[in-house]
Amino acid sequence: MESNTRATPVDLERVYRCIGEERMVRSVLSSYPSHLDAQLCELQQAFQRGSQRDVHRIAHSIKGGALNLGASPLSEIALRIERSARTGDLKSAAVDLARVVLEAQRVSSYLRQVYKE
Repeated sequence: MESNTRATPVDLERVYRCIGEERMVRSVLSSYPSHLDAQLCELQQAFQRGSQRDVHRIAHSIKGGALNLGASPLSEIALRIERSARTGDLKSAAVDLARVVLEAQRVSSYLRQVYKE
């Protein structure tokens, strides 16, 4: 089960260590919520189509982006969806769809609050 004990859904210190430059960090983090929203929309459409390949691909992408931000709970849920889709078990993957949407909303809301433009 994913851990929600961290006070924030994103490890900003990790992002700053990896990227370094303030302007670049701000650019990446301020644009991430809209990118994530688009990915979630694609993921939901892939589930509606029953496209195992697209669910796997999009979940993999969400997982990678979340890992880069240190958004561990989001990446863990996306990984479960990715694994289930890879084995052809969209029913199990669908169980985590609502969870990934909720955690993505938490990440996006946090970043929008921190990086208001």
